[in-house]
Amino acid sequence: MGYKTILSMEKIKFWGGLPKYRLIIESVLDQVQRGVLKTGDMLPSINDMRQDYHLSRETILKAYNELKNKGIIYSTPGKGYYISSTSINIQKKVLVIFDELTDYKQSLLESLTEQLKEFAAHEIVFHHHNQALFKSFLEGYKDEYPYFIIVLPLYPGASKELQLISTKKIYIIDHAPTEIMKNYPGVYQDFREDIYRGLKHGVEYLRKYKDVVFLYRKKSYIVSRLMDGFNAFCNDFSIQGKISGEGETCPIQKDSLYVIVDNEDLICTVKKIMQMNLKPGKDVGIISYNETPLKEIIANGLATISTDFGKMGATVARDLQENAEKTVINPSRLVIRGSMLRE
Repeated sequence: MGYKTILSMEKIKFWGGLPKYRLIIESVLDQVQRGVLKTGDMLPSINDMRQDYHLSRETILKAYNELKNKGIIYSTPGKGYYISSTSINIQKKVLVIFDELTDYKQSLLESLTEQLKEFAAHEIVFHHHNQALFKSFLEGYKDEYPYFIIVLPLYPGASKELQLISTKKIYIIDHAPTEIMKNYPGVYQDFREDIYRGLKHGVEYLRKYKDVVFLYRKKSYIVSRLMDGFNAFCNDFSIQGKISGEGETCPIQKDSLYVIVDNEDLICTVKKIMQMNLKPGKDVGIISYNETPLKEIIANGLATISTDFGKMGATVARDLQENAEKTVINPSRLVIRGSMLRE
């Protein structure tokens, strides 16, 4: 036979949503990057490709011509197509659609872009949970980028918008409804398990308060999962737990510990504690969701339950580089600080 096979059922399945000529291109690039194809290796002829994969002559020519234009392959009349060099800089094209650059998300974006720059040409846009803006990114960039890394917006039905780019390779990061986690590769938080394990780790400190209050202001699937984990923990460990949707009013009671999801509620709570002349970690307890550098130094040092955002960014970039189709649950932990350490 003489030539190296460049398509396999595994690759056809992985890139199955791409146009057929892109399927050929991505497969060649992938095998060059992984060292499967080396300089001088012969590729299948157009006739062999037509026979083996039932592709049209025009599709194969389009792919081979683009690979020739990139300097990846060359052709010799009457002989065939060959790999010209493996030392060239082959880059994937990736669009990162992010939600917003909060303090805790900055480490995610920095880690992600640091890894991407090693192998991918990428652009970053922000949707700010705006439906029209999110849809405009999907529609406007779908023909330019074969790969997308997306933080989904938090409006009802946002995940259905992914059908607009169903022919692309999509990785989801951070959060998503359960059905999306089952159907798209990515790196996710398991909010129910994370809060359960975090509170379990600190249960000896929580028992020093008369009750533990989960404080929030706006319902979402993220908050619902956190509530499920909170309730399961309180039931399993016989903790007097309460759930309050009065985050905006910050209802503070002495001898209670508050698990606070939203940073605005956290600010409101800390202000009210100061106004009431209460001391965090003595008169009242606080556990905040999502770690930031500032939380280490305010309110006697804020205890946090947080995923490792830096690891999240590095993991999804690695999986994209390796064309891995995985669903990864990102690690999280409770950081115990003074705001919960009651004597």
